[in-house]
Amino acid sequence: LNKCDLFAEVELVSVERKIKGALSKTKFGHDTVLVRCAANVGGGGAKKPEIRGIPELIKAIGQMVGVPERIRKTVTSSSAGKNTKGSTNTNANTNTSSHFLFAIDHCFPIRGQGTVLTGTVLSGSIKISSPITFPILGSKHDGRKVKSMQMFRRPVSSVTAGDRVGLCVPGLDAKLVERGLACSPGAVTLFDAALAVVRKVRYYKGKMTHGSKYHVTVGHCTVMCTAQFFGAKEMASSHSKAVQQQRHDDVEEHDGDRKGLGTSLGGVDAAGLPHLQFDYDREFEFQDGMIQDVDSNLGSEAGGQITNDAGSSSMEVKDENYRSEKRRGNISEREQPMQWALLTFESPVYCPLGSLAIASRLDSDVNSSACRLAFAGRLVEKFEPQRDLKRMKIYTTKQKEGIVQRLGSPYLRNGDKKIVRYEIYGSDLFKKETDMSLFVGMKVETSSGDVGQIKSTFGTAGKFKVNFPAGTTAREGDKLFLRFRKFANDEKKGMYQNNIVLPVAIPGVQIESENGSKEKGKKQKKGGGGIKAKNVSSLPLQPVKAEVPPPSSYATTEMDSKTTTMKSKRTGQILTLKGNAATENGGYDMAIVGGLFAMEENIRLFAGHDVIVSKSDEIGSIVGPFGKAGKCKVSFKGGVTAPLGTTVEMVDG
Repeated sequence: LNKCDLFAEVELVSVERKIKGALSKTKFGHDTVLVRCAANVGGGGAKKPEIRGIPELIKAIGQMVGVPERIRKTVTSSSAGKNTKGSTNTNANTNTSSHFLFAIDHCFPIRGQGTVLTGTVLSGSIKISSPITFPILGSKHDGRKVKSMQMFRRPVSSVTAGDRVGLCVPGLDAKLVERGLACSPGAVTLFDAALAVVRKVRYYKGKMTHGSKYHVTVGHCTVMCTAQFFGAKEMASSHSKAVQQQRHDDVEEHDGDRKGLGTSLGGVDAAGLPHLQFDYDREFEFQDGMIQDVDSNLGSEAGGQITNDAGSSSMEVKDENYRSEKRRGNISEREQPMQWALLTFESPVYCPLGSLAIASRLDSDVNSSACRLAFAGRLVEKFEPQRDLKRMKIYTTKQKEGIVQRLGSPYLRNGDKKIVRYEIYGSDLFKKETDMSLFVGMKVETSSGDVGQIKSTFGTAGKFKVNFPAGTTAREGDKLFLRFRKFANDEKKGMYQNNIVLPVAIPGVQIESENGSKEKGKKQKKGGGGIKAKNVSSLPLQPVKAEVPPPSSYATTEMDSKTTTMKSKRTGQILTLKGNAATENGGYDMAIVGGLFAMEENIRLFAGHDVIVSKSDEIGSIVGPFGKAGKCKVSFKGGVTAPLGTTVEMVDG
């Protein structure tokens, strides 16, 4: 607060309160430091005017402004035959071997000396007689050397990052250079196209569609470019502070000191654009335009709420909520999502890797108050179409819809005891003439999120059969979705579902109706037999079945202590109970058991082997095979009362 000596204390307090209230609504907040000062207390023409608050002001500025992270080498200047040492400011984190970059803001000729270029050293350092190049002028101007240098009218022998300097270069036509970049040989790259990480300018209201053109400014150069956007969802799902910092450190270690660069050439983390590396092995989703909003809480490799730049009512609601929250002081700025962009320049651009680019629509109406700055980006990698186009994995998500036409047999799923189907029959997903061999083995999803796999065709009208390893609660008429990815520039033109995973198989017990017929999912007539599966022993004596377990578990062995011979224990499950009550306990005298044998084994060789029921210790004897799926008949002379699904054991030896 200047001229504070002219106001009373009450007025100063009132002014401070008003200023802090105004600043609290901005990004500066309530914590802004206010310093009262007066450069000439009382006015007048005193030779040594009294000052007030100036030391405090200098101290406050020093606390707020950090020292630039660069090394300033000792600069020697010569004047009237005397050497004067310049100031030295060392920082161990700066790499002094980075390339020399010099931003030219003006040039003029001096007869008998050459052309003087004035500007700022962005990075690196240079000495007298060092070579210097002008990329925009072409190779015919290479080989020039610095003849002399001056800083604030003092001759110097070397300069480093941050210095304002005039360079005298002989043999250079001043008419060819006005503004631009000078550098050491090989310091900058010629970009015909580049991959950039970009963010939208929130105040820009124009549409930003795929393939639209913009004026892109890099340093002092402005050219037209075509922008193609992709990867906002993937970047939102993986970007975190830890990852950003790690990548930032990795790039710094690899590319040298970028922090010595100016803001326009990417020297700081400007506009929230970190130094990232593009991963050609990762898959990115194609976008019709620049994404305006990504819900990172829901974002993942498989999803995320995305609003396209075309605009929507939901986005307008979010903008209104944002403005409301900002008025309350809860937020100061909403960060736009980062995304990747492929920028193709109409004219080649010379700039160092990592430069900051600003895209705008300068062809907009100059009389309009609308913002013309569209987005900001950082050039992270040079892109060569013939080499890199095939390496990129840009995909579009395709979706086909069908319906559940028929349900398979009902099962009581283990664990949650829900009635599910492990097989369903679908239709309306394919046409009659579709080559179904292309789709067998692909995964489909129900509207409730259950994932299954197409096993085979069913009939000749484009119907198909789907197997659900963990079961599904879908009903007839529910929708089925076939989602897959197709990649641009894929020579095979395949359909990929790497992002969809089949669940772990969960077995269940098959349910039968009371009259003994299999329940196919059709509605039971009123008064007809209902479905019962919770209490198997309460059912009449009729065949009942359970799901066949995999022929697994007979790899266990145990040692017989009496015979000291190794015996192999096989385990299975009771699948079906048959026969009549044979004893007083009312049990069944015959059971069908699955899981004891593999399909290729000769079960007749095991006839007579004992089978023990684990829960009731009831003992039966193998009679022979039942069907061709590794099932067997087991006779229980004393009857078996165990429910379906009970584990049984058979010991070889």
